[in-house]
Formats: sequence, C-alpha cells, structure tokens
Amino acid sequence: MKVQTTVDNLSKQGLGIIKHLGKTYFALGVWPGEEAIFTLNPTPTKEKVLTAICEEIIVASPHRISSPCPHLGFLPGTCQGCPWSFIEYPEQLRMKKNKLLYALQRFGPKENYGTAEIIEEVIPSPDIWGSRSRAQLKTDGQNIGYVSMKATGSTILAPIADCPALNSPTRDLLHQLMLQLPNRNWLPGPGHSWNYFEIDDLMKLEDLKLNRRRGFHQS
Repeated sequence: MKVQTTVDNLSKQGLGIIKHLGKTYFALGVWPGEEAIFTLNPTPTKEKVLTAICEEIIVASPHRISSPCPHLGFLPGTCQGCPWSFIEYPEQLRMKKNKLLYALQRFGPKENYGTAEIIEEVIPSPDIWGSRSRAQLKTDGQNIGYVSMKATGSTILAPIADCPALNSPTRDLLHQLMLQLPNRNWLPGPGHSWNYFEIDDLMKLEDLKLNRRRGFHQS
C-alpha cells in the first residue's frame, strides 16, 4: 500500500516515524516535517515493528543535502552506515541534543530535567568525515561492506568500494582488503550470509583475523 503523509518525528534508532490508520511505521532516509510517498510493509519485523520505504519526497526538509557518501541508500542492499548524512551537520547536532533531553526527561531523575537549559550545545566534531578509527566489515568472499538496513532487522550485505567515514589508516586498510577479492577463504559457511573483519587504525593487513573480535583502543 502507498500513502502520502508527513514524518512526525524520529525514533530512538533515528528512523522517521509516520502514522496511518492508527498504526505507526518506521522509515529510513526521511526527516521530521518532510512529506513523502511511502510504501507500507504490512509484515512486522522480528522486533515486531512495522516499516515503510520512502518512494518519493514531495516536500523536502530545508536541511536536506546530497550526502558526500556515494553508497548511502535506503533500499535493501544499500548502505546506511551514516544514515543522517543527507542532513546538514548542525541540524543533526540539534536533533541529537533533543533526543538526549527527551531521554533525560523520561528516564532520568525527576528533578532539574524540565528545560533544555540543562544541556549546553553539542560540541561538533572538527572533522565531519574521515574520523572513524575502527569498523566491522562484512564479506561474502565476493564483496566487502556493511549490513544493509540493520535498523529494520535486515542482515543483507551492502557492498561498498570505499568508506569516507574512516580515517586515513583505516581507510587504507579497507582498500587493501578490497584487493584480496574475490577470496574463497572468506566464503560464509552453511546458514550464514557473511563473515566479518574488525579493523582499526593500529592494524596491518597481516594482523587481520576472520570472525575475530578486536579489542577496543582509544584513538
């Protein structure tokens, strides 16, 4: 079923919230106040939530921009690793502040959480892109990427050729991994869609272990 409606708000997972005939649906790639045409999925996810796919933006947010990442998409098989990158960065920070305030008001101590003045402005990152020092990459032996539509319960691999969110050493390691494709040693076993690598900016190619957790380090 297709409907044209307006996005009410964002969920705690960052999905757009829309409502139709008394039911709530969650959609990727939209922002509060935007009007769009959605295809409603009548089958709940395994988390028992209803989802929708944005087919066309009718009235766009004034904060909407073109994402610098060529892999960003909101259909199965596309990457949503940076799902708000289609929105101006200051507006992203404003929304994050609002979400924190809401959480404090709802779940925090009852005193002193009634006004926005308790939270100072969010300190922006000096580097919007190229700052992530670690990543968990998925591979099926033919492609490398991230999990597509993870927020809606999917396990589909979203192939990538690059990741501008990574810092230079981690991004270089990703490119070295790309040169190993296709790789029969990375084929997933029965009942699995992919294997994974955890990479960070302290590693070298020879350090990589398939399906091995990497201890966290502070950059």
